[in-house]
Amino acid sequence: MSPADSDSGRSPSDDEKRFGASHFEAAAHEGLPPDPDAHLSEAERAALDKALLRRLDWKLIPWLCFLYLCSFLDRTNIGNAKIDGLQTDLKMTNGQYNASLTIFFVSYACFEPLTNVLLKRLRPSIFLPAIMIAWGIVMTTMGLVHNFQGLATARFFLGLTEAGLFPGVNYYLSCWYKRSEFGIRAAIFFSAAAVAGSFGGLLAAAIAKMR
Repeated sequence: MSPADSDSGRSPSDDEKRFGASHFEAAAHEGLPPDPDAHLSEAERAALDKALLRRLDWKLIPWLCFLYLCSFLDRTNIGNAKIDGLQTDLKMTNGQYNASLTIFFVSYACFEPLTNVLLKRLRPSIFLPAIMIAWGIVMTTMGLVHNFQGLATARFFLGLTEAGLFPGVNYYLSCWYKRSEFGIRAAIFFSAAAVAGSFGGLLAAAIAKMR
């Protein structure tokens, strides 16, 4: 027991007995809490890390993939809408339809750098739900348009609200995974776009039959 412990009447804890007071003094000097796994072997630490990584994967990856899947469906279903008569209903020319496709990527590219700034000012728990709600509202209003101008405006704001998703999710993943673990998770997340394309047409066909 150190003199300080004797003077204060405090007995050393079990951890202090196990590791020694110098371990805790060094951690306190560096401003860091002591390592609770210091007494474990390398194999035990590896097993704990693997279990934690598996738990993170099940908690994060499926929901983030589902979120990107919804986003990709939103931006690509305009082609299915054209097949079902979008261009005729809105009385658009081929040039206007192509312009409505392009304007999405204009706002998407212009506002993506801005979202990186917002990511540093807002927590992902605020930023990601906020843009989800925003693009949900935009997609709802897209079903109410009556002409090319309305569709172009909706597509512009859809690009604006979805611009922050991809960099936002990658930033969020980097907060949880090490560099060596990040690549495969980002690849799995990005693969949700292929899944969206695989059944997007089937979903559009089902919606078209809801007349």
